[in-house]
Parts: sequence; C-alpha cells; structure tokens
Amino acid sequence: MRLLCDALLLAAVGTAWLPACEHAPWSPGTEVTAVSVDDGSQGVWESHVREAVGRWADVLGPDCWEPYRVVPEGGMPVVLVDDSEWTHDEDAIGWWSGDMAEVRHRDGDRQWFPALMHELGHSMGLGHAEGRGHVMSRSPASLYPTAEDVRLAREALGCD
Repeated sequence: MRLLCDALLLAAVGTAWLPACEHAPWSPGTEVTAVSVDDGSQGVWESHVREAVGRWADVLGPDCWEPYRVVPEGGMPVVLVDDSEWTHDEDAIGWWSGDMAEVRHRDGDRQWFPALMHELGHSMGLGHAEGRGHVMSRSPASLYPTAEDVRLAREALGCD
C-alpha cells in the first residue's frame, strides 16, 4: 500500500487534502518520463507534461531553475491515470511522493491540468500558497503560476 503524502482534491465546493510529507525535491534538470495509464494517450500526456514544465520554466527564468527534461523512458515518473472507476465528486486528485507525481482524473476531463502544475510545483520543493486562485493553492484552479506562486517559487529555490 502506498502512502499518499500530499493529496489535492479539486472540488466544485470545498476542498479536502492530506498534510504534505517531507521529501527532497527533484533536482533542477531532472529527467522526467510521462506515463499514461489505461487511456492510450502517451504522446498526448507527454506533450502536456512538456507544456507544464515549460510554464514553470517561463515564469522562473533560466537564472532560477533549469527545467526538467522530458525523456521517453527512465526518468522520474509523472503519471496520468484516466480512472474509469471514478466515483468522487472531485475533478482530479494528485499527489507527489518524492519518487513520482501522479494525477488521477475523470475520463475526458481536462480539469487535471491545474493538478499537474501543482504537483510539479511540489516536485520542485514548493509548499502551498494561502488563498485561492494560485497554482500552489490547496485547491488550484489556475493554469498559469500567479505572481504569488512565482514569488514563493523563487524564494523556495533560492533565486531571490
């Protein structure tokens, strides 16, 4: 049984989450591999992981963070699970356990992208932001890091 160290639930009303565990963040430039489970969209999922990594890289800049490199195999897994047995009201749930980032979602629902951005933030060593509307909020809805997300990220990564 795997301990879910940091769960993120995106709900229409309210949020539920487990406290974050302490894990060493992935190093800048880490190789990551997009793994799609049960839905056959490996190439599509890889493009979304590249997009999410690119968004973080764009806002942090090369002076702050060397982006993860998305490789076909052998990297730290970034897993998407298209859960056909989905019984929750939430749009998506994600967690980062130190050795992988995982996002589960409903069939055909793109609401998982904020969860992907959020879990990649945790993999970089970022904690939660206060309030709503941030990528690193406990219940993120933003597809792009906000000024507060960038400030916290640069601080956590030692860039400022």
